[in-house]
Amino acid sequence: MGTKENITSDVTLVGGGVAGLWSAKELVEQGATVTLVEKAGALASGSTTRNEGWLHAGAYHSVGIDSAEDARKVVERTIYGHEKILEFVPDAVETKESYAIALGAATAELAEERWRSFGVDYTPVPLNKLDKLGINTDGAELACRVQDKSVHSVLVCEALARYLAENGVKIYSNATFTLEDEEPVVSVDDSRLQILSDDIVITAGNGIGALLDAMNSDEVGVRYFKSHLIVTPRLTDVNCFYVNEREAGVMCHGASTIVGFNKDSVEIQSPTMGTIPEKSRLIYDGLLRLLPGAAKYEFDDTRIMHVACVKPDIFFIDSYNNDPNIRQDLNIKILQLKNGMYCAMPGKMTEAPALARAVVEAIASSGNKEIDSRVTIDMPTQIPTIAKRPADLWELSMTG
Repeated sequence: MGTKENITSDVTLVGGGVAGLWSAKELVEQGATVTLVEKAGALASGSTTRNEGWLHAGAYHSVGIDSAEDARKVVERTIYGHEKILEFVPDAVETKESYAIALGAATAELAEERWRSFGVDYTPVPLNKLDKLGINTDGAELACRVQDKSVHSVLVCEALARYLAENGVKIYSNATFTLEDEEPVVSVDDSRLQILSDDIVITAGNGIGALLDAMNSDEVGVRYFKSHLIVTPRLTDVNCFYVNEREAGVMCHGASTIVGFNKDSVEIQSPTMGTIPEKSRLIYDGLLRLLPGAAKYEFDDTRIMHVACVKPDIFFIDSYNNDPNIRQDLNIKILQLKNGMYCAMPGKMTEAPALARAVVEAIASSGNKEIDSRVTIDMPTQIPTIAKRPADLWELSMTG
C-alpha cells in the first residue's frame, strides 16, 4: 500500500452511524479534534436507518422495561436525546401527532404511575377520538397524546455530517479499522494510516464482533439480536402504538407506514439481515389488531416490504456466564477494552446524544489527557452519502 499522513487527531471514532456521528459532534464541541472512520461506502448503513424512525419521548420505555430503575434511566436519556435532536435538526420531524394506548387496567395503571414519576409528557384523550382515526381501542383502558414523533433519520445524519465537516472533522468512508500487532491502523484507498490518537472509540454496531475477535478479547463479548419491521402504504395520519408487550406500533413517514413490534427480538449467531417469516407474521398480525383497516393489504402483498434489523449487545463475559439468559439490554454501554480504547453503543437511536455525553465523560475521566485542540485537520473535500431508510427503499420499489 502507499503511504499517507497518519491519523493524529485527539480522538478517532470507528463507526459512522448516529452513535459515532453524535459522539463526534459532542467531542468537537468540547474542543477535541476528531477523525471518523466508516467501513461502508455510506454513513449510517446499519441499525441507525433500519428502524421505525421513532423519536422516543419516554412513553413506551416507561412501560416496556420491567425494572423501574432501568426504565427511569432509559426514559431520562430518551427525553434528553429527543430534546437535543429536535434542537439540532427540527426539520427532520415527519409526523408529530402520536398516541400511546394501554390495554388492560393493570398496564394503564402502570403507565400513568411511571409517566407521572418519570416526567413523561402525556394528555389523556377519549377512546372514541382514536376510533374515528381507525385505531382499534377494544380492551383499551387508557389512550394519551404523547410527544413521540416519527423522524427522518437520514436528515439527522446528513445534518451531523455537514456539521462535522464544517468543524474540521475528517470523515473516511470505505475505510477498514484493524489491529496490526495490537497497533490500530486504518486502510483506505491504497493507503495504510496508523492511528496516533490518544483515544479510540468504537461505535461500529454490528462490526464490533469482528473487532473484539481481532483483539482476542476474553473480557468483553457481543451478542446479536434480530428484530423485524414491515413497511406498508401509509395507513393513518398519526403515529400510534400499544405500550403492551407483544403488540405493534406504527410510525408514519411520507407515503409509508413503518410497523414494529414490542419485544420481538431473537438472539442470532451472526449479524445477517435475512428476514424470519414467522417473525414478520407476528408483526403483521399485531398491525391488524392496532389498525384493522390494514387488512386490505395481505401479508404477502407486493406493497408490503419485510425488513430485518440487527442490533448488537456488548457485555462482560463473566456476567454473561453467571446469567446466559439475560435479555437484550437497552441501556447505553461504554466499556473500556484497554487503555485509551473504548466500545460504545446506544440502546436506541434517540439515546445517541446521551451516549455522546457519556463518551466525553469517559475520556475525560480516563486520565490519559485533557481534551484540547492541539491538532488541525484539513476539512474533507466530500461528505459521504447516507444510507437509505426502509421508507426510502419502499418508495423506490413502488415507483421502480
